[in-house]
Amino acid sequence: MNWKKAALGLMAGLVSATILAGCGGGGGTKTDGDPKKPAATPSAQLELKGEPSSTFQFGSKTAKIYELKGPAADKDFIFTGERVVYANGAIYLHGEASDGKGGDVKGLYKLPLKGDEITGKTMVAKSDGDDADKRNLAVCRDKVLFKLMDGDKLGLYNGSSLDKSDGKWKDDYDSMVGFAEGSELLMVRGTDKVCVANQELSDIKNVKVVVDDAKKALKLEDAVMRPVYADANELFLSTPLSFENFTTDLVVFDKKGKLLARYAGLKDDPADWAVTKHYLVQASATGDVLIYDRSNGKMVFNARVNQFVPRYLYSMGGDMILACDNVTKFYILKLE
Repeated sequence: MNWKKAALGLMAGLVSATILAGCGGGGGTKTDGDPKKPAATPSAQLELKGEPSSTFQFGSKTAKIYELKGPAADKDFIFTGERVVYANGAIYLHGEASDGKGGDVKGLYKLPLKGDEITGKTMVAKSDGDDADKRNLAVCRDKVLFKLMDGDKLGLYNGSSLDKSDGKWKDDYDSMVGFAEGSELLMVRGTDKVCVANQELSDIKNVKVVVDDAKKALKLEDAVMRPVYADANELFLSTPLSFENFTTDLVVFDKKGKLLARYAGLKDDPADWAVTKHYLVQASATGDVLIYDRSNGKMVFNARVNQFVPRYLYSMGGDMILACDNVTKFYILKLE
């Protein structure tokens, strides 16, 4: 589902809801006082050497930004999607590139990464990243999941070989994300029915509804939920508050559908969210960055960061985030 199109049809007339106190996350405490153990979050899979392009302070910590080097973009490549992911040592995204014969090919492209350098660009398979398919990209365990142009089937790529499912990619799969560990997936049916499922062999099975009516749980007149991140304890989703200003909050449910927390987003800015082991991060193409501490829900940073203007974020494990602008300039944000 194209979020902006959905917002046009569903967000008009939406009233802003009261912001709940952000208080969830690994290392936090349940409202009944029962201590919660942090979920297992994989370590960052990329080793960065050398000096960062820039830094900024948040609380007592130093954030490091590495602008990736290498042939990320060229005159023959156009980024057509609204999501980037990282798996098996490479960045994946939808794009359109020259076939070398005077034509263009739409597909899922792989950009191998070594440290802070992109070492090449190859097409995995033909795949559409336009219109309603802009976010049909996810990672589950070691596989990249996407919709093939061939029969609209589900494709699963492990970094070296491609499997094609007998089943088709479904509308429910758009915008889905894989759990930080295991084979589960977080997805949304319609606009606000929050579900989990399992990736088994070359198919997606056992779809279960966790929150039947998220807009009711959030006390919104309407809600267009977008999966952001999930681990063994928590499900993170974003939702815009209104069509007029595009302020997007991050909400947290447990796996039984209980609303745990809600985090206020950047005002008047349709910015992307990412969740790391210790932080909740929102960053935008205007250069604004917002950071919450997962352990206590407190805001630790809200300011503009020069020369860092990403539109799309992806958690790479630990406290590392992949960021991309709209013309395939890539960054790694490392929060220490």
